[in-house]
Amino acid sequence: MLNRHNLCDGDQFRATAPRLTSMTVPTQSGPVTTTIYSFIRYLEAKRTVDDRALNAFVWQTLANELPAATAERPLRVLEVGAGIGTMVERLVGQ
Repeated sequence: MLNRHNLCDGDQFRATAPRLTSMTVPTQSGPVTTTIYSFIRYLEAKRTVDDRALNAFVWQTLANELPAATAERPLRVLEVGAGIGTMVERLVGQ
């Protein structure tokens, strides 16, 4: 799906590697299975908090100042971060 900036749906940016959600650890009293809460899961869980924390005026100003993309001149965005691409997903949603 393309929006007015000729960007694809943000789902294509999601990591597709399988995630380890639990593991069994040997202990003196026998094996214990524990749940692993990954950093990716943490970032996904706090997205709604981050959404509410964004400054709406600054966000709207950014969205308004981006040039409209065309087939000849698509908008190119490079997100440099250590997250899961939520800022690009928010931009695509505009």
